[in-house]
Amino acid sequence: MELSSHLINASAFDSENVSEMRLAAQLAERTPDMSITLFDKGFYSVGLLHHWQMSGEKRHWLLPLKKNTQYEVVRKLGRGDELVKLKTSPQAREQWPALPEWFTTRLLTRTVNGKERQVLTSLTDHNRYSCNDISTLYRHRWEIELGYREAKQGMMDNRWTLRSKLPGELRTLYEKAKWLVLPGRRERSYPRELKVKAQKYPTRRNADHLK
Repeated sequence: MELSSHLINASAFDSENVSEMRLAAQLAERTPDMSITLFDKGFYSVGLLHHWQMSGEKRHWLLPLKKNTQYEVVRKLGRGDELVKLKTSPQAREQWPALPEWFTTRLLTRTVNGKERQVLTSLTDHNRYSCNDISTLYRHRWEIELGYREAKQGMMDNRWTLRSKLPGELRTLYEKAKWLVLPGRRERSYPRELKVKAQKYPTRRNADHLK
């Protein structure tokens, strides 16, 4: 999705046995060169990120640092700005044959609303890509996500507040209508019993003595 216009660029579908990482990898070929892709932290995979970066010319990526991610600091580039190495596992290298044993990325740390936030990115050239520019880019993406959440929540809220916005007469009608709803059937505390209905006239058997 192109963030400034919200246009869908591509999509991938498969069976539930295919992981989202593999589906995302299919989209790498349809991503333009000289671009940056912003991932959710759920897509953290060193294999996927390396594959994405190597699938074209300057196809960069950015995503939040996943909790408990192990890394080694290579060099400090500035305050809250570091080059780090991510060690890859033998299992990951088996799934992604082009994946090296070590993968160098950039780690940015910022405090937002009193909470520390960290993001990883392939934009390792700190002279060309400043921390502020990268932070602004990710904040732009986060604001879009929050906008979608607010829109969804607004749709849910409207279902419950619609009645309060109706004209007076229609609102009164809705209020009265709830009294027409019948209560649920009560459970019997005793077994059902059929009673013989009293007859207004004598039956044929009882009328024989009148002949």
